[in-house]
Amino acid sequence: MAARYGHGGDVMVADLVVHRLAFALRVDEHFSREPLGEPVEVRLDTGEPAVDSLSGSARHSDGTYRWANLSDGLRRVTLRSASGRWVRWDPAPLDVVVPVPDQKTALVAEMWPTPLAAAPPGVSTIRGKLVGAGVAGLRVEIDGTGAPPTGRWTFADAQGELMYLLPGGPWPMTAARLLDLTISIPGRTVAGVEVLPGPTSFTGAQFAIPPQREIRARFHVL
Repeated sequence: MAARYGHGGDVMVADLVVHRLAFALRVDEHFSREPLGEPVEVRLDTGEPAVDSLSGSARHSDGTYRWANLSDGLRRVTLRSASGRWVRWDPAPLDVVVPVPDQKTALVAEMWPTPLAAAPPGVSTIRGKLVGAGVAGLRVEIDGTGAPPTGRWTFADAQGELMYLLPGGPWPMTAARLLDLTISIPGRTVAGVEVLPGPTSFTGAQFAIPPQREIRARFHVL
């Protein structure tokens, strides 16, 4: 509480407003599991606004969005990217029950890059297109050949296009020091891969790309 003096020496006492944190939600990029650098729209179905950061943005410097002074009860959270560069593919509804067990620990939601997103510098990135019948909305997984699955995945959009990031590692390498990768699409067969420019063609689902670069590829799907 702060005090200041008015004219004539009268003391005026300013009220101290205290906000009770209800919960914080961090929005991560799916492939890196790091906070999304771009602000997105995060809304509650009950309409309460998030608490702005000191910069005036709803996104705080640690990548969280925060709500305070909420009454107890269920809230459903929706995420939207105004730029169209990010999408939430997880089909599970994002529900939060207030009070949460631990207000100091942020809840986490993930978003996926769309083909409109920029490739992160130094990260192996595939801008892919599925070629074949009925490829819109197919789930795509790309892992190191012979390596355990990473648990990462994405969906092709209505045009069969996708953006797939390969951060971290180590990744299996070919003798030519290329990333040795295999694509899988549940319920479908990948007959071949073309890595552009060139193209460099591969038969089947196994293919190779230069590391730490952005490449384009066509995946032929049966």
